[in-house]
Parts: sequence; structure tokens; C-alpha cells
Amino acid sequence: MKIGIDKSTKEKVSIKIIEKLHFKSEELLNIKTEIEILKICTHPCIIKFIDHFENSEYIFIVLERIDQSLKDFIAEKGLSEINTQSIFYQILNAFSYLHKFGIIYINLCLENISVKTTHEALDVKLFNFNNSVLSSGNTNTKEINITSELINFSAPEVLRKEKFDNKANIWSLGVLIY
Repeated sequence: MKIGIDKSTKEKVSIKIIEKLHFKSEELLNIKTEIEILKICTHPCIIKFIDHFENSEYIFIVLERIDQSLKDFIAEKGLSEINTQSIFYQILNAFSYLHKFGIIYINLCLENISVKTTHEALDVKLFNFNNSVLSSGNTNTKEINITSELINFSAPEVLRKEKFDNKANIWSLGVLIY
């Protein structure tokens, strides 16, 4: 992620830059799905999509500013029980919203949760929807690119490349709270 300035609002934004050359056509479809999902989502616990641009070499996804990941926040400040409750409540709220739209968020890990401290409260937002699935209610067999950050949070059926549904998110939530 790079930092930029929104010319219309003068606010800092995060820019996800994807070099097309390094991705297979199926992976580029995942990026297009990520953009479509971000366009749908307007929720306080999901990163705000601002715009996207594309040329022959790159795709640029402009998002609300991502301050720091939950992983970095914990390493820097630790985590109290009250903060844990607040963070988990916000993540559950985001998942409830996503499931209403048939979105399965497969990227749950500490690195894909943004944390911002505002007025002694924590604002939590999910970001990085590149492996997410728009589901029609049936189970999915989408090939998921499981990174080292995701492997500990992913449901067994996702890791085994079997059919999965939004219950895979419940597994990931359980691992996160543990």
C-alpha cells in the first residue's frame, strides 16, 4: 500500500497498486471481484472504497487511509480485555453485514484488520478483499490463494480446497478470538 492525497478532499488515502504482469488471468479476476465487493460495501467496519483506475500495466485501488494493522497495534500497545471486546464486536458487525450480501471474507488475519485510535476508542475496519467470494447462497469452490498470514485463520475446508460457505468465516472468527 502506498499513501496518496485525495485531490478533492485533500485527505490522505491508501492506494493498493497491483502490477498486472505478476498475476494470472484468474488472479486478476479476483482483483476485479475485490473492487466490486468494495463498491457494494458501505459499513463503518469495512474500509471505504474511493475509486479505482487501470492502465495497461497497473490497477490502482484507492481506499480510505489505513493507519496500522491489528498485528502492529498489538505489538506496539498490547491489547486489553476491553479493547479485545470492542475489536471483536466490530469485526462481528462487519461479518454480519457481509453475509447479508452473500460475501464470504476469506482474508481474516491480524494483517488485514485496520485499527485507528479516535477519542480513546478503537475504530476497526476489514480490508484486503482479494480472496473474498460473492456467493449465491450455495457453497463455493473458488481456488483461494492462502498466504502465510492466512493459513492459521483459514477453515479446514478452505485449506483442503473443498466446497465452503460463510461458515468458513465462523471458523476464522473463532481462531481470531482465541
